[in-house]
Amino acid sequence: PLKAEWELSTGVDVSTRTVRRGWVKTGWKDVVLGRSHLLPRLNDRHGLTGLEATKIETVAQWQRVLFSDESRFNANNHTGSSNVCKRIGEEWRPECLIISVKHPALVMVWGCMAGHGVGLLEKCEGMMNGEKYMSTLRRKLLSSALVLFPEQRLRWMFQDDNAPCHRSKMVKEWAKTQNFERIRWSAQSPDLNPIENLWQIIGIKVPTNKPRSKEQLTEQIWEAWRTIALDHCQKLVNSMPERYKLVIKAKVYPFKY
Repeated sequence: PLKAEWELSTGVDVSTRTVRRGWVKTGWKDVVLGRSHLLPRLNDRHGLTGLEATKIETVAQWQRVLFSDESRFNANNHTGSSNVCKRIGEEWRPECLIISVKHPALVMVWGCMAGHGVGLLEKCEGMMNGEKYMSTLRRKLLSSALVLFPEQRLRWMFQDDNAPCHRSKMVKEWAKTQNFERIRWSAQSPDLNPIENLWQIIGIKVPTNKPRSKEQLTEQIWEAWRTIALDHCQKLVNSMPERYKLVIKAKVYPFKY
C-alpha cells in the first residue's frame, strides 16, 4: 500500500525494497502484534473504584505493605524460541537443543515481600483452597511480618489478590482477628504487584541450573529467593506510586512493568 500511495502521489516508480528502507529510516518497522488478556479491573466489585479507595499514594505508605502471591515453577521453563550459533552438522549437539521431558517437575509456592526484603516461602501441595491458604498465612505470613516490620508490626498492611481461596469466608474471618489491615485489591492486576518481578527473576535463574527432580527444583527456588537483593525490593516498592497511576490510566489494559 505504501508503494502504491507513493507512486500515485509522485508519479515516480520505486521498488518495494526502496520503500521499506525509507520506512525503516524514519523509525518504523514490521512487528508481530502482541497478545494480552484484558484485565477485568472495571467490572469486579474490587475493581479500580476499590483500588482508588485504598488511598495509598506515597512511597512511605507503600513501604508498609506486605505483598504476596502464588506462582508455579517448571524445571523445563523454556517458552518460545531461542537462537544459537552452530556449524553444519551440529544440530543435535546437547548445547544446540532445548531439552524437554513429558512430565516436567512442577512446584507451586506462596511467597511475600516488602520494601524491607523478602519474606518466607511456602510450598503449596495440590489445589489451593481457603483452608490451605489460611494455614499458609498462619505459618508464614505472620512470621514474615515480624521480620520485615519489627518495629511496626501493628501498623503494616497486607496485599493479596481476589482469588476465590483468598477471599473465602474462613480467611476473611481469620484476617479480622489479626493486627493488620487487608488492602482492597483489583482483580487480575499482576502489573501492580511487585512480587511478580521477583517470580520472573526466579523463573529465569532456576532453569539454567537444570533441576532434574521436584526436590532439586524446590531447593533451587529457595536458593534463588534467598539471593534476591534488598535494594532490588526497595526499588520495586519505590516504583509503586508510578505503577498505581499507570494502572488507573491503563484501565483494563496491561502495561510493561
